[in-house]
Amino acid sequence: MPKPSDQELESFMEYLLHSPKGRMGRVGDSVRGRCPTSEHEDANPSFSFKKDMDAWACSCGGGKGSELRARLNWT
Repeated sequence: MPKPSDQELESFMEYLLHSPKGRMGRVGDSVRGRCPTSEHEDANPSFSFKKDMDAWACSCGGGKGSELRARLNWT
């Protein structure tokens, strides 16, 4: 799967920032806050997405950005 364009990654970061769970913030080319997945409550924010790596990490897991986008049904 080809790496998404910079514009696609920026759009995804905006999507994360407006996640229904809220409490997300941008720090440079990263988004941090509460996990956006539906199966993780994340009372203590542990989620981060890094644009330059197109990868995410959380106390519930982590991996490629493409996997997270699929998990969130983001198009």
